[in-house]
Amino acid sequence: MTRSRSIPLLCLVLAAAAPRAQEEASTLAALVARADAIASVRILASQEASGTVRVVRARVLGAWKGEPPALLDLREPAQDGCGRALRGLLPGAGYLLFLERFEGAWRPAQGQARALEPLDAELLAHLKALLQAEGTAARTAVLAAGLGSGHARVRGDAALALAAMPMLDEHDPVLAGAVVAALGPSIDERSAAALPLLRLTQRLRSAPAIDVVLPRVLEGRAGPFAAVALQTLAALPAELVARRTAERMPADGAGRRRAVEVLAMAPCRATQETLLRLLREVSLPGAERAAEVLLQMGVPAELVQAAAPQGVAERARATQERPPRFRAIRPHDQPGRQP
Repeated sequence: MTRSRSIPLLCLVLAAAAPRAQEEASTLAALVARADAIASVRILASQEASGTVRVVRARVLGAWKGEPPALLDLREPAQDGCGRALRGLLPGAGYLLFLERFEGAWRPAQGQARALEPLDAELLAHLKALLQAEGTAARTAVLAAGLGSGHARVRGDAALALAAMPMLDEHDPVLAGAVVAALGPSIDERSAAALPLLRLTQRLRSAPAIDVVLPRVLEGRAGPFAAVALQTLAALPAELVARRTAERMPADGAGRRRAVEVLAMAPCRATQETLLRLLREVSLPGAERAAEVLLQMGVPAELVQAAAPQGVAERARATQERPPRFRAIRPHDQPGRQP
């Protein structure tokens, strides 16, 4: 990947990092570990006091962790803002509430909205399993099962929590199977779980994921996850990626350009053979890029030139030898230089 291509990807990654970090810190698994108390509650009343403070009174229906009082009076600034947890809570509705003690009073854990979730049977079943899990292996098993949950918060948080775990058994077939099964639907639905699942796939290096990720990349169905999906394929067995790409080679020009980019991430003999075969097709879109990839992989220039349409190999070599351009620095911006 060239510098000019990597810069937009870097910007996207940096832009997404902060909210993703916030979500990772407030997954159900993280809240279970950090909350001082966890309770099922029913909202009794919600009002704004003097227009500056929002006050919500809730009755505790049952405590899952800690010892919260039977009645909770929760407060936060009435003005809307990032992390507000109490706005929009409906009197009579039931919620699962993660609590912490802050300056002598109870409040939603970490003072944010993700500490409350409408009561749901699947949510409570997942909560019970998390509370009972002891040790990394047990938590991993609970989170892997959560990837297949019908509850969106459970699915998404399980993916985030697994991706954030510093240690995973990369040879766990149950975990690998759960990730592969959840990956395709998450990409198709443009789900927030897709990115952590792709990151997990890179860590687990699970070969069956190739048949999930590759078709979506080649057919242009990876949407906003296309760049990370390409990186994921680069982390999987290169020979298998190359063979599968050859087997699934699209007939359309855009698809073949995407195939060349996939093969560029899978340096191996099968990739070289596939690209040389493609170059022999005079009508190959992206022929210059294919030739450039072959040269980068160390294929002799004479072999590339023999396979490529006239002039393609020469242009690819010129592109490869061209020094990188840094668009933010121009000669006339430097001291002592004139425009």
